[in-house]
Amino acid sequence: MFNWVSFIVLTVELTKLYRGLFLLFSYFLLDSVLWIQALEST
Repeated sequence: MFNWVSFIVLTVELTKLYRGLFLLFSYFLLDSVLWIQALEST
C-alpha cells in the first residue's frame, strides 16, 4: 500500500530544497551582475 503521508512530506521537503537553491542561485546571479556593472562603471 502506498503511503500518501510520506509522499506529501517528501514533496514538501523537495519543494523547500529547490526553492532554497533557486533563491541562492538568483542571489549569486544578481550579486555577480551588480559586481560586473560596478567594474564597468570605474
